[in-house]
Amino acid sequence: MKEIRIHIHDFGPLHEVEFQLAPMMIFTGMSSLGKSYANYVAYYTISSICGDALEKIVASKYDREATEQCFEITTREIEAVLHNGIETYMQSFLGDDNIKCNVDFQIGGKETHSFKVKEVTDIDGDDAIPSRYKSKWEYTYNGETSQFYSKSSDLWEKVMFVANNKICVTLFKSLLTFTPILPPARGAFVGENYTMKSKISSSLGMYRQFLNDYDIGVQPSDKVSTNGEKFFRKAMERLLDGQLVNEKDKQYLRLSNGQQIALTAAASSIKELSPFLFYLKNQLGKYMSFCFEEPEAHLHPKMQVALADLVAASLNHNIFFQFTTHSDYFLQRLNQLIKLGFLKNKNKEKFDDLCKEWGLDDHCYIEAKDVKAYFFHRDNDGKVEVVDMPIADEGIPFKSFFDVANELQQREEEINAALYELSEKEDKA
Repeated sequence: MKEIRIHIHDFGPLHEVEFQLAPMMIFTGMSSLGKSYANYVAYYTISSICGDALEKIVASKYDREATEQCFEITTREIEAVLHNGIETYMQSFLGDDNIKCNVDFQIGGKETHSFKVKEVTDIDGDDAIPSRYKSKWEYTYNGETSQFYSKSSDLWEKVMFVANNKICVTLFKSLLTFTPILPPARGAFVGENYTMKSKISSSLGMYRQFLNDYDIGVQPSDKVSTNGEKFFRKAMERLLDGQLVNEKDKQYLRLSNGQQIALTAAASSIKELSPFLFYLKNQLGKYMSFCFEEPEAHLHPKMQVALADLVAASLNHNIFFQFTTHSDYFLQRLNQLIKLGFLKNKNKEKFDDLCKEWGLDDHCYIEAKDVKAYFFHRDNDGKVEVVDMPIADEGIPFKSFFDVANELQQREEEINAALYELSEKEDKA
């Protein structure tokens, strides 16, 4: 992934803070410090580059009278479109017309992307064209020419397909075709009727986007099969003690004993997880990027650990994540999976032995290079600081979380000792 740095000048509680995009991003720390704001900026950046940002740039260069298109897109143009569009976007996304959002973007790597796209018209007698295709296209990207077939002859569609494909792959090493958002309290809206969805989606852009994504996610797609498909299916069934189904536009949980209940009547943990699991069930094979708010919500610690394993396997199948989290269980498991990634690179045999001993699938590890973790806290003057957490063999040093756990354990021991001392005195009396 190319270096893409984000500098937030002014957005909610965040002022003059900076972070870098990565396939997996973790924002953590105390509440009310702007973790979600940073998460939404990361989501905006990825979804815009893979969506309407490039479309705006190409539209300004597109010649509707031409039969072929030649144009250039610079990283400076992409940065400018991202900067100019973010405030209006966030005002709609957060439902606040007065919120200020001033953010700059810096994209590393190639500065200029040059394109030429045209339809190949001389195809009579070309037996290589499959019958289901109507046209053949040629494009040149930075001097290299390739061809492909299409079911349509829409030049604009092909120009955007090539621009999105080449630039997204150049920046992210993946063609991220689906960027769902999993907002706070998402479980409250799964399986609801159209009237409820319309009321929610008309008031706040975040939930409008979530519900649009969810409607796509519950429908089966022509997904690309992967070697890990069997693992994902079994992992999801273990999490749910059953499987999710969509029948006549209504979602259900079908339990392992055959009983079927409406998703609206399922446990909170199931409802919170269901959108993500529907996406994996129906869209696995697509390159996706999830903006995931508090994945631990309503989950028992055992389920949090299982979810972390599923996330690691997803990351190894070209799926990106941006997380906010307060859970030490979830973070500790991610840390273990990062350490497993180091172990795998150093000694594959020991990695395999440990996976076998734990009953862990060998997709469940995390490469440290794919992770950026940021800790949010206030300095002595009350200003929010965002600390880039280093990642080494020991994993991510989430010291503040583990300090709380250690302090609780220490207090537990002190209380137990005091109770034991009183009990001893009572027995002697």
